Amino acid sequence: MNKIEQFFSEYKNTITVISGIMIVITFFIVADNYISNKIEKKITDETYINKLARVLRPFVIFDKKGVIQYDHGGERYIEKIDVQEKKDGDLESIIITTKEFLQNPPILLYIGYDNYAYDSERIDTYKWKFKLSSLNLLIIDGNPEKLDPIFIVEITK
Repeated sequence: MNKIEQFFSEYKNTITVISGIMIVITFFIVADNYISNKIEKKITDETYINKLARVLRPFVIFDKKGVIQYDHGGERYIEKIDVQEKKDGDLESIIITTKEFLQNPPILLYIGYDNYAYDSERIDTYKWKFKLSSLNLLIIDGNPEKLDPIFIVEITK
């Protein structure tokens, strides 16, 4: 028996254990790389990000008639939007009726020529009223083109 055969016969169990440990370590490295690549592909996928955003930050964009122009997941929470105007055409309030109970009021953003401040209050289990107050801080010389305002309402959970 030569020295190599003698070495392997004496340390057969030790070599088997070391080989087994190296195989297990290699398996974990390969599995970690595989899982990391799958996660990286998933979180950089545009469809997945859009779907996640619709769940985490749902909102809708609507006009002054209460018609939803764009839905980003918020429509599933909103049953009705009622925009109320004063006789002079100025906005008075917005009532948002939800399909389920919301602990916190939705966040309302106004995009338009005028400036409004609002105060929100729950008027029913599923209704939120936003009382609008015109600030009229912006004064422009001349007669600017009046654009129809749009609103964004974000559902907070």
